[in-house]
Amino acid sequence: EGAGENAAPDMDEQVGVLQAMGFDKDLAIAALVQANNDLQQAIELLTDGQVPAATSTEDAAPPPNALAEEQLAEERNAAMNMAADEQQAEAEQLQAVLELSKMEFEQAQRVPTQEEQQQQWNEQPPQQAPPPSQLAQEGA
Repeated sequence: EGAGENAAPDMDEQVGVLQAMGFDKDLAIAALVQANNDLQQAIELLTDGQVPAATSTEDAAPPPNALAEEQLAEERNAAMNMAADEQQAEAEQLQAVLELSKMEFEQAQRVPTQEEQQQQWNEQPPQQAPPPSQLAQEGA
């Protein structure tokens, strides 16, 4: 029982030995798997460069802090886009108010033509003179 445990040391311990020798953890694990947990054979595989690098980067999950940074960057970009959209909407609203104010100002400054003045005069209700009897009373 004790001899079996010594013959096949714990995988974590073997990985630790290989890491202490300067090998990457993932490469150490791959070498040990390829060498059927034989530490000496794993060392030979690693020193001879016979251990394939970690599987494609698509399969390997990015480190947690990279995910957090990416998420933070996405949230920051979304917030900046939202702020830019709000500023654009506010600028458009101010432009519309400015255009309306400009039109109102121009309308107020405009002097009506003679035709327009005549039309306004014609549209006013006629003013009737007071009856002569009322004029006589006011004058007395």
